[in-house]
Amino acid sequence: MKYRRKEIVGIILGLLAIFLLASFVTYDPTESPGGISSDVAKTNIMGIFGIYASYYIMKFSLGWATLFLPLILAFLSYAIFTRKNLKDYFRIGVYIASLALWISSIIAILGISLDYWWKAEYSGLIGYSLTIFIRDLVGVYAYSIIMIVMLVLIVSGFFHIFVGKTSKK
Repeated sequence: MKYRRKEIVGIILGLLAIFLLASFVTYDPTESPGGISSDVAKTNIMGIFGIYASYYIMKFSLGWATLFLPLILAFLSYAIFTRKNLKDYFRIGVYIASLALWISSIIAILGISLDYWWKAEYSGLIGYSLTIFIRDLVGVYAYSIIMIVMLVLIVSGFFHIFVGKTSKK
């Protein structure tokens, strides 16, 4: 890709990250895009685009954990715009996405355990369904152990921390 095209793609991804972040931050779960007019779209600062984007992305993916999506897009935008090596930023993006999935699952299990009305609303459909599946498959205690191990793996992988012992023979 030529340098000019990379700059344009980087700028477009950066703008998309800003638009999505603004849409997600001002998301109102009571607003659904079905039959909404521009007069009604008052709470989301991105207007109709913000209502559609935040409703479909947050409700049907990872809920409030999708706030990490604009962060990933911003990293990708920066890497493309400044012509950096995308492999370095891909690694960061994978760890951020893993942490978002973990947070979505924690939100879902808290909502399920405490029997709150938002158990599927704030964790998103993917986060809620995955949490229910894993919890029903292995049980509550094994689910807790899996979540602790996953957090340790995500943090240690991101910061390059070795959690095992080195042995010389």
